[in-house]
Amino acid sequence: MPVTEHGRDHRPPPGGGPLGGTDTRAGARGAPPRSDGGHGVDLRQPVGDRDHRRGPDDAPVTLVVYGDHECPYTRRAQRDIDALLDLRPDRLRYVYRHFPLTRIHPHALRAAEAAEAAGAQGRFWDYHGVLFARQRALEPADLLRYAAELGLDADRVGRELDAGTHAARVREDVRSGTAAGVQGTPTLFLNGTRRDDPPSLEELLRDVDVTPRI
Repeated sequence: MPVTEHGRDHRPPPGGGPLGGTDTRAGARGAPPRSDGGHGVDLRQPVGDRDHRRGPDDAPVTLVVYGDHECPYTRRAQRDIDALLDLRPDRLRYVYRHFPLTRIHPHALRAAEAAEAAGAQGRFWDYHGVLFARQRALEPADLLRYAAELGLDADRVGRELDAGTHAARVREDVRSGTAAGVQGTPTLFLNGTRRDDPPSLEELLRDVDVTPRI
């Protein structure tokens, strides 16, 4: 079944690979329903120091998102998560992991590596936000321009992108997502349990509010 985005029919070539998925979220138009309903699958890679995290480590709810900086659904989910972090700053820990769908999003992999390059200069979250805000402009020159606008060493970012310095880090995220059954973006894990159909902000608020602090 073809994957559709913004009313366009994307027919990725057959085959796969760790960086070559399609958008098979349960909520994506044209995506086949999942047999498990999107629940009951555990996160395989525990959250650790290697992860990009926002919020307190002792928060009662940990939300891990596997996303793609070129995916409009991930951008939409990020908007809700930002609102949730503002509304419940002491109850939510948010973790972002890369899952670039390179067969349908040709700029996603390099954008993920650029975010890691920004992270190496201490500005992952700022750069991450810029990528979603300017999602329609993710050419190599754009990525370097955003780095410069944030006051980063753009030449260093460019060198690291050309050398593939952060490619292994992105592959680690993809492998951990694949091991946990991630096939499309965004895929959310709420306290370790997978939610393929991204919940609304209201549903997330409810989940955050009813989860007791251990």
